[in-house]
Amino acid sequence: MSSAGSSQLVLPPIDAVTDVSVTTPPDTYRGSTQEPEPTVETITDTGIQNATGPPETLSADEYVARVAELVFIDPARAGDRIGDLLSIFETSDDAIRRDISDTIEWLGYRRPQEFVTWSDGFVMCATADDPEQAYLGLRSLAQVANENETAAAKGLKPAINRLDTTDITLRTAALAVIAEVGARHTQQVSRADRSLANALTAPAARVRTVACIAAGNLLAVDPQRFPQTSMRLFAVLDDEDERVNTYAHVALTNFAIEQPAVIPNKSVVVDRLDTVSDELLGLKEGTTAKAVAEVTKVQAGY
Repeated sequence: MSSAGSSQLVLPPIDAVTDVSVTTPPDTYRGSTQEPEPTVETITDTGIQNATGPPETLSADEYVARVAELVFIDPARAGDRIGDLLSIFETSDDAIRRDISDTIEWLGYRRPQEFVTWSDGFVMCATADDPEQAYLGLRSLAQVANENETAAAKGLKPAINRLDTTDITLRTAALAVIAEVGARHTQQVSRADRSLANALTAPAARVRTVACIAAGNLLAVDPQRFPQTSMRLFAVLDDEDERVNTYAHVALTNFAIEQPAVIPNKSVVVDRLDTVSDELLGLKEGTTAKAVAEVTKVQAGY
């Protein structure tokens, strides 16, 4: 994830903050640190085409398994099969759905650029009533953000619409899309101010974590559009979860550096940032001191 401000907000990948893990370790397919040469088999629309024989008809789970293998052998070819995977996902049982979700997740780690072509398909997933399908779409759009912001931004509308869901995993994916690209589209995201503020104090720690990241990016760019979020951020500074606490202070630092004139509770900001270190927050040296200096200058009327 990228930062909207100059304080270099350090953001974890979507899969780290959502605490989602694949059901089968990727090493199962890697086999070794040395990637194997591509096999002579080529996935076709109807199955597997062998170089020396007729097509091999595959069941849905076999087809998904072959694409999963391709992710670690030839990810570009695996990317060509995203459309197939999304189609199979709609009509498959839970086990196959999990395998498809894992396969697309691994591809997002290795070659997120493959998602650009299929961004409209992921948007369709993100708008589905099925929460698992919606999660797959939103997560994939968040993963592609660093490769193509325009493609990822297609997910903003469905992400905003999911911010108040009770599904924790889906809610974090929606917040991740906003954290990634919302700062470039603040007018569109501003209607979600109340939902973002509520997410900062949600029961689930991983929801609060991603909400802090989103808040830090949005408030650093256009705080006037997010008054409820800016005030609620202060309530998270004493969060009992260490990761939430850290990202709340990082978000406050980002906010203070970029918008010292409008940040509320300036005395509180100075007091709180004086109690943390750049090393603790994972920021470059001098970042918190810069934030304190910027706010102090405003207080002094400079």
